[in-house]
Amino acid sequence: MAAAAAPAVPFATDLRSYATESARSAAPLVLFFTLPDCAYCHTVRHSYLAPLVRGEGGRRYVVREIVIDSQRKVAGLDGKAATHRALAQRFGVRFGPTVLFVDGVGKALAPPLVGGDTAGMYGAYLDARLAEASGRLANAVK
Repeated sequence: MAAAAAPAVPFATDLRSYATESARSAAPLVLFFTLPDCAYCHTVRHSYLAPLVRGEGGRRYVVREIVIDSQRKVAGLDGKAATHRALAQRFGVRFGPTVLFVDGVGKALAPPLVGGDTAGMYGAYLDARLAEASGRLANAVK
């Protein structure tokens, strides 16, 4: 029997550890909020975010999936126990797919990217948000 493949974008279990990992690489933490059976979420996950997880394009990002209506357990940025649903509420996310770009305390580094790739421009929008978020992180360190 073959081993199960790793998910394209891992589910969030410990945001604090991901924030530390992102800080080490001077990159934003990318939080991907989804809904079950969401076709747009599937496309964003596999076509745009999975390559970031794998480090395609020369830079690897810490990207974690949070299911908006899930009771899946997770440790928040403060280390306290929460659920995916509670995190979605805390970040004010109601629609999937929504991608947030945050620092180690959850502060937004770029505007959220809400919705799917309906105009064929998602990659450009994602690249622009990542550049903005990375730039803000770099300026904060100076």
